[in-house]
Amino acid sequence: MSNPSVLVIDDDFAVRGAINVGLRLEGYDLLFAENGADALEVLKEATPRVVILDLKMPVMDGLEFLSNLQLKPSDPISVVVLTGYVDNDSAEACYRAGVSALVKKPFTLNELRGAVQTAIACREHSQLFKEMLMERVSSDVIQEKISQRLEVLGKYLQELAQVRRKASNPSQDTLRSDSGGVLDLSNLDGPRMDAGSSSEG
Repeated sequence: MSNPSVLVIDDDFAVRGAINVGLRLEGYDLLFAENGADALEVLKEATPRVVILDLKMPVMDGLEFLSNLQLKPSDPISVVVLTGYVDNDSAEACYRAGVSALVKKPFTLNELRGAVQTAIACREHSQLFKEMLMERVSSDVIQEKISQRLEVLGKYLQELAQVRRKASNPSQDTLRSDSGGVLDLSNLDGPRMDAGSSSEG
């Protein structure tokens, strides 16, 4: 299994260098971009597990990047915002955009590692739950179809059993009509003669 990759989007060279050292020691593969526009180009060629995103950057800032990314719950990417500039409106906008965590600068590498690990774990659990739910739904649909087929088969076998019983015990004087009525066969050859009567002539 390949190492999980992390895309670091920050215009500060020192921050990128510190993250590079800290996360590579944990086994992550690192990708880098200096702004949101460069990051969108990187994402055309790669799908990192986590994006570490600064909010204040030239060319394209973090919020504009999130707007272009249009992150969905089903996407394999988690976003961790790493910034020293965050107010209530920015924080709300980040979470509405699907950000997994906010880490304020200055930060420790342990804080960042924890945020990255938590983001990956949450995404994996979410994906696993979705797969289990789809399997359950698929299983329920299959079970319902099987039950319907068995019900039809049961009715067919009951009808077949009735036909066989009638075939093994045929009535001498009656037959069932198609409409379910009874046909009297006793008069098909003329009036029945009683045993004690005599014929004319």
